[in-house]
Amino acid sequence: MVAVDHRGAQARATDRAAKSRAVLAYHLAFMKTVFQFSSALTAPMVIDSPNQQDQDATNVAAMIALILSTRPNSGQTILGTLRLHD
Repeated sequence: MVAVDHRGAQARATDRAAKSRAVLAYHLAFMKTVFQFSSALTAPMVIDSPNQQDQDATNVAAMIALILSTRPNSGQTILGTLRLHD
């Protein structure tokens, strides 16, 4: 049986945007855990276009601020974006 989403396009877009924020949070938490509890050599964290799935201006600015504030001092973070949304 195939599930059909009867909600409107706006509701589906909101779900996709929320999932993008959740994936970012997961990766940032994973990166923090690796740097805190491992001495292994780590690759740079590369984040391309954090404004996925049409984030609203408030959320994309908060996402970029979070990326910049949580990057490890001993690691490299590469952020690809058209603008910083500040």
